[in-house]
Amino acid sequence: AAQSIIQCLMRIANCYQAHGNCRRTIEYFDLALSVDPTNSLWFQREICLVQWRLLTSDVCTFSLDDKTDPRLKDSWCKQHPQTFHSAVATSQSVQLYDGWYRKEQISANHYCIMDDFDEDEGTQSVSKSEFHNISNLLEKQRVIECTTELGGWVQLRSAGFLPNRRQHRMFGLAVLQMATILRKHINLIRLEGVGVEIPNTMSSRESKVPPNQKDTSVKSNSKFSPSKSGKRGIGALHHQFGWRDLFDVVVRWRQISEPNDPVWWIDRFPSRAFEEGFGLQTPIVNGQLKTIRYYPYFAATFDLVKNLLRDGYWTASDSLQQVSTDKLQAIERTTSLDALYAIVGEDFYVIVPTPSMLDDSTAVLEGTRLTLVRSVGGSSGAEDEYVAPGFEFTIRTPGKPYRWTLFEMELDACFSRLEDTLLAVPPTVDFDPSVEDHLLSRALQLFYWWVTFAPLSRGTAACGYAFLQAVLVSCGRKIDKKIPKGKQLDWEAILARDCMQFVSKVKPWFEPLVPCDLLSSTDSEGDDPDVIKFSCTMKDMIELLMLPYPKAS
Repeated sequence: AAQSIIQCLMRIANCYQAHGNCRRTIEYFDLALSVDPTNSLWFQREICLVQWRLLTSDVCTFSLDDKTDPRLKDSWCKQHPQTFHSAVATSQSVQLYDGWYRKEQISANHYCIMDDFDEDEGTQSVSKSEFHNISNLLEKQRVIECTTELGGWVQLRSAGFLPNRRQHRMFGLAVLQMATILRKHINLIRLEGVGVEIPNTMSSRESKVPPNQKDTSVKSNSKFSPSKSGKRGIGALHHQFGWRDLFDVVVRWRQISEPNDPVWWIDRFPSRAFEEGFGLQTPIVNGQLKTIRYYPYFAATFDLVKNLLRDGYWTASDSLQQVSTDKLQAIERTTSLDALYAIVGEDFYVIVPTPSMLDDSTAVLEGTRLTLVRSVGGSSGAEDEYVAPGFEFTIRTPGKPYRWTLFEMELDACFSRLEDTLLAVPPTVDFDPSVEDHLLSRALQLFYWWVTFAPLSRGTAACGYAFLQAVLVSCGRKIDKKIPKGKQLDWEAILARDCMQFVSKVKPWFEPLVPCDLLSSTDSEGDDPDVIKFSCTMKDMIELLMLPYPKAS
C-alpha cells in the first residue's frame, strides 16, 4: 500500500515538473519521501532542485550533465535507496553529498512557470495570463505547426510503442534546431574555412579549463578541428562544433520533455562507475515475460547468437570458451532458449562484431552483447510478487572507457565524412539524385555507429532518429516514408554484422527523399531562426512543449 501511495505522488510530481512547476514538484516529492525517506525518489528531487535553479538561465551557459552531481545521476538510474550515497562516500573516503540546492535557498520570487496555475481549471495546461502576455505567441505557434509532420515520423508502427504527442513535438523541435545549427556550421565552413564555435559551458563534456581562465583559443584556418566530437582544448573557452554538440541539442530536449526518464551521458557518471562499465540492458525475454516492444526481434537475435557461437562465447567471468563441433551441430538444430542453454551449459554472452571504418584499420570493435542467463525465480521482495523461473535473454552494452574511446574515433571520422558530403551538396533546392543517395548513406552510417555505441543511459534510439532527419532537413530534404511496420531502425543496426550491411538493408525503406523547406519557412528577420530564439532557456523550451495544439479543421 505504501509503495502505491509513493507511485501516485511521484506521478503527480512528474506532471508538475513537466509543466515547469518546480515548487509543486518538490512538495509532492517531499510528501512521497515522508512515506519512505529512503526511497530513490530523493535523487529525482535533488535533480529537480538543480533544474529549478537553472530554469531561466541561458542554455549556452550550462549543461545539465555538467551541473548535476554524477552520483545523483548514477543512483537515479540504478534506483538506489537514498542511504546509498552516504554508504558509498564512507567506503570510498570521498566527500558526502550534502544537497546541491536547498529548497529554502531558492528565492521566493524565483521564476516558476505555473505559480499562478488555477487548479479549479484543471484542463488548462498553463495559466491564461501566461500565454496572454506572450507577444510572439503566433510566431511560436507557427514553429510548432511547421514541425508537426516531423514529429509524427518518429512514431514506430510496432507493438508496445504508444503515441505520445509531447514526445512527437519534442522530436520535431529538436530536429529543426539541430538542422538549423548544422546548416549554419556547414555554411561557415564554406565561407570562412572554420565552422561554428561552441561555448564549453554548454557542452556535456567534462571541462578541463581552469575556472575564470581567459579564452586563449586561436581560430584555425584548417577546415576541420582535430576532433569532431567537440572535445575541449586546455586553455580554450570554445571548441569546434562536432557530433557530440549536435546530439547535445536533442539530449537537452529529451531531458526536459520527460522528467521521469534519466537521460544522461554515461561518461559523466562517477569515474568508478564509468571505469567498471555502466551497462545498459534491454530484455527480449525476462523470465517468463516476453517484452512486447522487443520480442519481434527474438528470432533474428536468436539466429545471430547461434551463428556467433561458432567463434566461441564469453562466460559470466569474461572468459572466452570455444564450442565443440558436436555441440555446434546440436546448436544449429535448436529452436528454444531452454535447448540452447542446455547445450552450452552455463550463463554466457556473445558479441556482435563491429568492424572499424577508419582508413587502413582492420580493428573489430565490441558491438552489442547478446546474453543468455538462467533466472532462478522465487520471491522478488515485493508484496505477493513471485517471479517464475526462466531465462533472461537480453542485449547489453558496456560503457567502458576503452570502448568509449574507440567509438569516439569512429564517430569523429563519420562526422568528418558527413561534413565533406554536406559541403558537396549545392545550396539549392534541386540537386543530383546521386548526391541525395550519398547523403542518406552518410547519415545512416553515423546513425549506425551512434546506436551501436549507445552513449546515453536512456533515449539513444530516439536521439538517433532525430539526428537522421536533421541532417536531411539541413539540406532541404526529409524522409517522408515511415519506418516499415514491425521494424525498429536501432535494432536493425545493433544486429547487423557491419555498418554497410545495415545501410544497404534499410536505405531502400526511405527512398526517395522529398523536398523540405522548413528552415526557410521558419527563418526570422533577426540573426537566429525562430526555433533558436524561442528556446534560449529551459523555461522557453517547456513553454514550446506546452503550447496548445491547433484545433482540427
